[in-house]
Amino acid sequence: MTGPLLLQIYIEQSALLAAGAMLFRAAWAWTSRRPRAAGPRGWRDAGLGVVAAAIILPIATRVVPRGEEAGRPRRSGAPVVSSPAASAPPGHAPWRRSSLPAYRLLLSSSQETAAEALLGLAAAGAALCLWMTGRRRRALRMALSALPVVRRRGRVTIAACDETPVPYAARVGGRAWVVVPTDRLDDAAGLRVLIAHELQHHRQRDLHVLAAVDHLRAAFFWNPAASAWARLMDELQEMACDAAVVGRGRARAREYAELLLAAARLDGRPRFVPRGATAVSGRSATVLTRRIAMVMAHGGSGRGTRGWVAGAACVALLAGGALVARSAVLATTVESSEVSRLTAKLGAAGLVVPVNDVVLAEVNRWLAAPKERAFLKESRRRLQEQRTMVDAAFARHQVPTALTAVAIVESGFRNLEQKPGFHGAGVWQFIPDTARQFGLVVEGTRDERLDVEKQTEAAARLLAELHRDLGDWPLALAAYSEGGRRVSTVIAEAKTRDAWELMRSGRLGRYAATVVAAALVLEDERLLEEPAPRN
Repeated sequence: MTGPLLLQIYIEQSALLAAGAMLFRAAWAWTSRRPRAAGPRGWRDAGLGVVAAAIILPIATRVVPRGEEAGRPRRSGAPVVSSPAASAPPGHAPWRRSSLPAYRLLLSSSQETAAEALLGLAAAGAALCLWMTGRRRRALRMALSALPVVRRRGRVTIAACDETPVPYAARVGGRAWVVVPTDRLDDAAGLRVLIAHELQHHRQRDLHVLAAVDHLRAAFFWNPAASAWARLMDELQEMACDAAVVGRGRARAREYAELLLAAARLDGRPRFVPRGATAVSGRSATVLTRRIAMVMAHGGSGRGTRGWVAGAACVALLAGGALVARSAVLATTVESSEVSRLTAKLGAAGLVVPVNDVVLAEVNRWLAAPKERAFLKESRRRLQEQRTMVDAAFARHQVPTALTAVAIVESGFRNLEQKPGFHGAGVWQFIPDTARQFGLVVEGTRDERLDVEKQTEAAARLLAELHRDLGDWPLALAAYSEGGRRVSTVIAEAKTRDAWELMRSGRLGRYAATVVAAALVLEDERLLEEPAPRN
């Protein structure tokens, strides 16, 4: 993945974090009016699930098995062949294809540069925030190591501090810490309850959650939703600890509420609680009110099913939103009868293709969004400027002129220079080894892949040789993307030469279908002018 795709995923994650925060906060606010039904521990766990879904869904919607995608086959070329020797067709030197991903086809050079610049700024900001988070963790480690130890048991250390007015819990180096104010050491009963509260944070692994939330806030430092999630998680963790301490009989509800009020009054003094630790008191009167109401209502262990139900509903809504953002498909746009008319035109021009579900689905993929139609229209305009030269080269090698759609899929008929991380260049996206094999000079500052006429001649020769070796244009197109030897191996293993069946089974990528669909759409300019009608 490169800049534009990463930026798209990052923006989708940000949007889902914001939507999830609003949905989850609304559900929690409604439940918090009924303290007995609150179940803060369950709500905390469900909230973590919603955050995880917001981060994972934009990535998961792009991880689709090769071959079938619920009626939405892949549009760009098949995956890069990792072994050149395994992909070379008989009689050819090894090469590797590196087709441009679909999202790059829809971006102009300036838009692509802007997308990469925005991603770079976001990455730099996130890296800076993560660095600051790391510094705070190191400062916390140093502060804890300097405190006098009151008691140490197993991996738990209780320390005293003169500078903090409230107890707090922290975790560094795999060791759980509870820090208590020195002036509270004489109040054995109250101190025991406060320590039980902080130990509950460790039992619930709240410090791990706090670290994850810190990283979330750093990665999405500009997004208010990240801070909103941090505040909500903090509130739910405190309430879950309150419910557990009272529910286990460590303190009576009224006494515990008085301790919360006493801790809140200390918030007027400077707080010496390091970042990366969680303290017993709360800064918000509203949150404190909800905590006391829940305690007085005997919230029990804090677990409950309402939080999980609300969390599952939020995840379902976010999943729907992620799928909509990923697909952006209007509907089936072209009927098979229309495709039949277009394939007949291609057949007359020497490219015989059937009307089947693979072709139909890919045609509709091209026509699903105005941006994709605009891309094809602009690519067609650039192709027309070189049409005479391209047709002449294809005629010399007896290649159907409709296969100029290969250049549309590869580059939008833009003469692209080789970019870092990509091997292809030019209109036909030859990599250096393949270019040299077909007589193009690629050395030093000289790159004949950027000579459109010479590269077009080479592309026509390559397509003609692949067709001669494989005897079928769809298979030849698959070999253009994946390599002739790879296609021959797949044919031998599957014991079929039906390219479309090999695509349906996922043995071959859908590059050939993408090219054929582009050729079909380009045959009728009217399809590019207006949104295609729904069925």
